[in-house]
Amino acid sequence: MITSVKKQGYDVVVVGGGIAGCCAALAAAREDKSVLLVEKHVNLGGLATLGLISWFEPLCDGEGRKMAGGMVEEMIRLAVGCGYDNLPEIWGGTSGNEQSSDRYSTNFSPTFFSLALDDVLRKSGVTILYDALATYPEVDNNNVIVGITVENIDGRLLYPCRVVIDCTGGATVAARAGVPTRTYDNTQTYVVHDTNRQRATEFADSGDMTKLRHWQWFKPGAEIIGEVTSDVENDYLRRSKQITLAHYAGTDKNEREILTLPELLQIRLIRAIVGDETFLGRVEDIDKPVANSIGSTGDFAHRGYRFDVPYGCLYNSDFPNLLCAGRIVSADGNGAHVLRVVPCCCLTGQVAGIAAAVAIEQNKSVADVYDRVKPRLESRGVAFEIK
Repeated sequence: MITSVKKQGYDVVVVGGGIAGCCAALAAAREDKSVLLVEKHVNLGGLATLGLISWFEPLCDGEGRKMAGGMVEEMIRLAVGCGYDNLPEIWGGTSGNEQSSDRYSTNFSPTFFSLALDDVLRKSGVTILYDALATYPEVDNNNVIVGITVENIDGRLLYPCRVVIDCTGGATVAARAGVPTRTYDNTQTYVVHDTNRQRATEFADSGDMTKLRHWQWFKPGAEIIGEVTSDVENDYLRRSKQITLAHYAGTDKNEREILTLPELLQIRLIRAIVGDETFLGRVEDIDKPVANSIGSTGDFAHRGYRFDVPYGCLYNSDFPNLLCAGRIVSADGNGAHVLRVVPCCCLTGQVAGIAAAVAIEQNKSVADVYDRVKPRLESRGVAFEIK
């Protein structure tokens, strides 16, 4: 029988080093809490970097109104500052492109953004544990998570903690602790980065780095209905790789694209918690103030949609020291798609980190600290645009 080796304890353990996990860890560390960030890969950023989904949107409501601040803005500036793009005009930059569509957006270098995230977190005192899989939470009889079991090259380790923040993208910690969850149907897409001789020539002639990289989208199959299991994941990956190989195999080898494949599953929504509240993102919720708002957001798919996000979608109060952030928060319908994108993951991550710190300071359940969380969010620049 393998036993766990008990390691140093932390105030906060964040599981998952995607953009939500990075923001959660950073926010808690800035509240003078000891923080361990557990990441199963060897780089940070999740879908925004390893998954090659390297653009920020929404930055506004599609009608010229800036909808985000706080750590959302900090992460955008960090990403763009170490990449090749510029900020849109609404953010004080020079490359605003209110595109076809519904909003300002900006691209970034996934590689350098990942490196920048590591640098910022380490300088803020976050301990990062790479190449480590958080397997199971240790839960007592009161549904309090007293530690996280992690497996890595050293074996099976137990990290005691006071608050856990699940940022796994699939609600893995929450589900294994016993939190009820919901699943979604998913449209299948597979995105790679490529370049070729023509684009390289355009870059050489113009000096514009945006000419060099291209997003190539594939549709590997029909919609995924219901629960995403290991079999579903592997079938999606098999077909994605086959269709990608077939696409490029037909090119002249002297003109063949230089490819970057994603290192993270690109299925949009895997599993989310059922929290005390569920964000739905309905038409009737547009511009509707929420009493326990954690901030405002636009909707990347709809111009003019503005929502308040309720604090209750970050937790289930039956689990007093567990918070969730990113695309696993309690949301459904259009709301799940509103909250799964990078800026909203920054927002929920920052809120979860601050809420964890306040819960520790007040010795209270995460469900009972909103009144002290909101003033901190306001003081740190989080946008509350709906009055």
